[in-house]
Amino acid sequence: MDWSLPPRIWEGRNTVWPHDSNKKWSYCVTVPSWTTIPSASGSDTVFFRVQVGIQSPEGITSTREVLRRFNEFLKLYSELKKEFPKKNLPPTPPKRLTKMRSKTLLEERRCALDVWMEKLLSDIKVSRTVFVAIFLELEAAARQSCSELNLHESAANPVPSDQILSNATSLIESSSSIASDLDNSCSNEASENQSYAEPNIESDRSGNMLWDLEELTRKCMELELRLTIEQDARAYAESITAITIQQNEMLKKELDDAKKQVKSLKTSRSELKQEINKCLKDKLELENEKQDGSSKMPIKGTAEEDATMTNEIM
Repeated sequence: MDWSLPPRIWEGRNTVWPHDSNKKWSYCVTVPSWTTIPSASGSDTVFFRVQVGIQSPEGITSTREVLRRFNEFLKLYSELKKEFPKKNLPPTPPKRLTKMRSKTLLEERRCALDVWMEKLLSDIKVSRTVFVAIFLELEAAARQSCSELNLHESAANPVPSDQILSNATSLIESSSSIASDLDNSCSNEASENQSYAEPNIESDRSGNMLWDLEELTRKCMELELRLTIEQDARAYAESITAITIQQNEMLKKELDDAKKQVKSLKTSRSELKQEINKCLKDKLELENEKQDGSSKMPIKGTAEEDATMTNEIM
């Protein structure tokens, strides 16, 4: 089954594809929308709707949708990188944390995934890998297309009621002649009936087995999807816990540094206070010495004047 560019306009079964089918099965892929589904943890999980279009060799179109998380796109890219280590595969859209579930960011991611899928599958070798087939569930899409074709053909070509009545009448009329030869041909008819019954039984068994296999596959996919959601939720919770622990450690370290700074500031404040007290004490001593010196200067002058006056009198 080969990949094709998606049709520009979807018109149901009669959709015109932008390529010549050449009597082969073809498929195309688009990412038309996204949705959110509540997970076991209570938060909403974002899924992108991947629409897979199938075109039969007769040119009949059918579509099927699968839900995929962004991590599943990344997983597909990782598997293809391992399968084709030398190929220059287009890189996936950047993985950004969308905690707020912004509709604008989710729509941008959807458009980016749509373009990325088209670039990725344009390589014919990549589009034919089992990884792509599993990711897109191409086998289930092809089975669905076949079932729709069979239903359409049976609805378009019903058995006329007149023919059924004619067949029943002829069967009743011929029953008398068959009864006369019943004893002679009972052994042959038994062997023939057994040979006819065995394929029918085998066909019924095969149909039941296919049905059971599809049911088991569907249940396995549902369980795998739930497990993936729970694992992602657990990983997210563990990452949040690790980030919280790291932030707590950083805050504790910052608090210790702040305590050291406060202690250092207290020490500096104490030293500065001592310096200020010392300066005030020195200033007070200087003022006292200055006052003492100024009080002695007038007394000395008075004594000299008295001596001078005494000399003059004498």
